[in-house]
Amino acid sequence: MNEYSLSDPFNYENDLEFSKNNKTEFYNQVAKKYVKWDKIYGRVNSGDNNNPEWFKGGMLNACYNFLDVNVENPNRRNQIAIIHECPLMGVAVKVTYFELWEKVCIMSRALKNLGIGKGDGVMIFMPSYIETAIAILSCTRLGAINCVVVSSFSSHSLAVRIDNFKPKLLFTSTCSIKSGEYIYFTTTVIDALKEATHSIENIIVHSRTDIIDSPSYNRGNVFNIPNSMDWESTIKGLEPLTQYTSVEAEHPLLYAYTSGTTGTPKCLIIETSSLLVQTSYLIHRVHGINPGDIFFSTTDIGWVFSQNLNLYGALLIGVTSIFHEGDPTTPSPNIYFKIVEKYSVNKMITVPTEIRLIRKLDPTGESISKLNLSSLQFSLVVGERLDKPTADYLTNVTGTFIVDCYGSSEANSTFITNIPYSIPWRAKSIGKAVPGFNIDLVKENGEIITKPNEIGEVVVKLLLPPSFSTSLYHNPKLNEGYLKKYPGYFATGDIAYFDEDGHFYIVSRTDDVAKVGSEVVFCGLVEETIQKHPSIMDCCVVSVNDDIYGERTMAVAIFKSPINIYTNRNEIESILQELNKNIVEQIDEISKIKYLIPVKEVPRTKSGKKIRHLISKIFNGQDYVPPPTISNLEVLKRIEDEISDFKSNLLDQGFNTLKYT
Repeated sequence: MNEYSLSDPFNYENDLEFSKNNKTEFYNQVAKKYVKWDKIYGRVNSGDNNNPEWFKGGMLNACYNFLDVNVENPNRRNQIAIIHECPLMGVAVKVTYFELWEKVCIMSRALKNLGIGKGDGVMIFMPSYIETAIAILSCTRLGAINCVVVSSFSSHSLAVRIDNFKPKLLFTSTCSIKSGEYIYFTTTVIDALKEATHSIENIIVHSRTDIIDSPSYNRGNVFNIPNSMDWESTIKGLEPLTQYTSVEAEHPLLYAYTSGTTGTPKCLIIETSSLLVQTSYLIHRVHGINPGDIFFSTTDIGWVFSQNLNLYGALLIGVTSIFHEGDPTTPSPNIYFKIVEKYSVNKMITVPTEIRLIRKLDPTGESISKLNLSSLQFSLVVGERLDKPTADYLTNVTGTFIVDCYGSSEANSTFITNIPYSIPWRAKSIGKAVPGFNIDLVKENGEIITKPNEIGEVVVKLLLPPSFSTSLYHNPKLNEGYLKKYPGYFATGDIAYFDEDGHFYIVSRTDDVAKVGSEVVFCGLVEETIQKHPSIMDCCVVSVNDDIYGERTMAVAIFKSPINIYTNRNEIESILQELNKNIVEQIDEISKIKYLIPVKEVPRTKSGKKIRHLISKIFNGQDYVPPPTISNLEVLKRIEDEISDFKSNLLDQGFNTLKYT
């Protein structure tokens, strides 16, 4: 007889011990409690630690779990499912669970008429609003595989993903609005299609008459795209497709792409059953969300974590989810909190960068203090390290506590957090392990750390939970990078320590990346772009501290011709602008460099590798110890002087300081 069972009501220690001692039975009980199956699986895990096969033999449909279950519930059927808020344009649209189900069924019929079915790829390049949810859910109803692209991506980044994913159909919108300016999706799509080699059979364009009431504008943008059709015309007169396609447990639900250092995006495949099981447990127990809650996420739907919580998780538990279109400070720095007041939001999910932007414009929270936020119980903070000043500001202006969430794209899940009402939040701490995840810290030699306050890499012990992307097991590069570094563990690439009570604290990344807000910028990819400039021979891109984003990228560059920061100031400034233009076109907006500093040489190892972290520490004024492998120790003093000259003579005068909104 099994001595453990899933706690009810939730008990953190019980579930943690249960998952540690019998992980397969733990997930068996989660799967049977929260997921509706058309056919139950035979074995919980048919594979082994190195190649698990979760819930094999099971058949199910994600859309049925997201929508039909709620529509069949008389207490949920007419509840508001999603609210779309675009404050700058005065747009507020609501849709009930039944209305959303009906719209999804009609679009599913349209997709089926276009030949879309099980296993077909559908790419979605749209802002955060109801039509994006309809597009995503229509794919899940048919067993098609969706891939949502972040709405701020450049045409080049979109083209790379089109060629890699090879979608049969693309959903997009005519435009969106942010910071008071229109963003034209159709222009980006047209440029991407010119660059991409893959040909998309059909493109469905939703005309944004809700924010631009100009039929000629919308029609023109639709028909400028090859093989495109208007959203409304596509669904006109169609009957809802009430049937759904049952798929195997391991059938891919979505593809998620993250940027890679080579310019080729890293593809993460997320299975249907795995997402449903893990997200159900997270939303019902870990994140403290309850059926009927009003749940507001400020994050972009193109980010897979936002999809998991604000769409999939919200529908699985039956809450009202608010999609925000815009930015955190337009038309006012208290706009997020006006939405909280307007809809009596219970839980809010946001990222530290957005709170820093708000704090910059309203340092004391005066505009927020005038609002009634009594409905708000807590705020979930995701995507990046939460510094204490930002945490203090958020708790002070809301009068509530914070839930800090740490996870990874590969895990497709939070796996360390301070669970509401179970694990109190501590300043700078990311909390404790989520049940289902056996977390350890290891030294470089693979030794497990058992004492508090010792630094090591965060690892997850195999058998990995079902949420992990199966790409880890079948993609040699991912397998090598994450699963072979420490045999028996998944290596996260994050350095951390834990205190005497077992609370974890993140210190840094092991690789050369910048954590800009909630986004990861790969320095190597930015370097490749910079080094294409005709004036630059070599460069080194590093992360430096930033009061809004936490970190920003900076470049030290070796110019082909000698350049002086005093006499060639205008030339350097001009090159910086050119570089950032190229970076936006070839990567994305968030990867722009904040500073450009001419240097004569960069520190390197004896094998020729750049030692980036030393430059970062010098710029940030931090102590550093040169590694024994450095080949040109004398260059460090010179770089100290070059950075000092830049700061004292130019930076204080506003040189190379860009505005980021």
